[in-house]
Amino acid sequence: MRARPPVRDQDQDQDQESSQYTFFDQADDFLTAVRYIESIRQRLPPNTQTTVNEPTQFPSVSMVDWNTDAPNARLRVLELLKTNFHPGDRIVKTSSRTGNVYALTMDRKLLLVNKRNRAIDLTRPALAVAVVTMATN
Repeated sequence: MRARPPVRDQDQDQDQESSQYTFFDQADDFLTAVRYIESIRQRLPPNTQTTVNEPTQFPSVSMVDWNTDAPNARLRVLELLKTNFHPGDRIVKTSSRTGNVYALTMDRKLLLVNKRNRAIDLTRPALAVAVVTMATN
């Protein structure tokens, strides 16, 4: 994992143009740390559990506006994920050819996250259909 400066309140220290990069860089670093911790846990006895925390009481990571108590975009995204993806959904290997878009497929749904504060044009390759024929003796 690469070293980075301590997390600061993005709303005060960065403009919106630069915070879009910091936000997803921090999220990617957090997920990398979780994957690393999980790889260690998998080498331990099966009943070993882990807890990974992140700051939750700072304006830059809160799910509600501190001034109005109104839900913000983070809470809306969590609601959309909870509504559309469920425990037991099968994750299918998905890739994006750009670092500006995160892609995840679960069962028959595709999640695309635009990591930038601008429109991004995407194209979907034609779906490949495989036909398997089994020969019997």
